[in-house]
Amino acid sequence: MSATLPAWMHPLAWTMVLLGIASAAIAAFEISRRAPQSMTVMGYVWPINALWAGVIGLWVYWKLGRMGPGSALPAMKMPGMNMKATGKPARPFWQSVVTGTLHCGAGCSLADLVGPFVFHALPFAVAGSMVFGEWTLDYILALGAGVTFQYAAL
Repeated sequence: MSATLPAWMHPLAWTMVLLGIASAAIAAFEISRRAPQSMTVMGYVWPINALWAGVIGLWVYWKLGRMGPGSALPAMKMPGMNMKATGKPARPFWQSVVTGTLHCGAGCSLADLVGPFVFHALPFAVAGSMVFGEWTLDYILALGAGVTFQYAAL
């Protein structure tokens, strides 16, 4: 028995895909137009995350990732914030966690984009299952990309 999806889901899916692509393009344009990110890897992390997060990812980039005028970093010390050695305010803890976690999100996104193509070219089974094989490949790719992004941030 096959499940039938409502007719409105197909246009909604395409709308979400197009919003993700548009959000990633806007983030990439913003990053290239404005000053580069303080960590070069974030110039890749923000657009990659905007692919899956769409307009929410773009909004988070505008609030946390933009450098220069309009940056989310406050100009003075506020409760719950530490000052950096440079005298500039450090991010609140929750913002540091969000931006640090986005490295992982970018790695997983790349694995989800590249994995099926690699698996189609080089299929293999794990425990007799092609699905487990593809999941294993996706995990390895996500782990490798995530570690690479984290290493680049250091």
